[in-house]
Amino acid sequence: MDTEEQFNAMVDKVKEMLVPNDEEMMELYALHKQATVGDNTTDEPSAWKAKAQWECWNKQMGKSKETAQLEYIAFATILVGKYAVWNPVQTLRSIFR
Repeated sequence: MDTEEQFNAMVDKVKEMLVPNDEEMMELYALHKQATVGDNTTDEPSAWKAKAQWECWNKQMGKSKETAQLEYIAFATILVGKYAVWNPVQTLRSIFR
């Protein structure tokens, strides 16, 4: 599986986990934006949440798409382990494969 496929698979896993704290969510947001959009070239917004997201994304400036994807994968892997939702059906399927 190449980096792009690993990144997309991890994005899907993140959608299934419990919600991390604000700081962790901001880091995921920033790495995701850097990996999918690239450097932040937008004007700084005035609304609090949008401004916080903008600042986090702006800190990622200069990272390549692949570097941002790899960092997202590494960070999200930690969070998925920390905030994973136990799925009994999925667990049983994996046991009886």
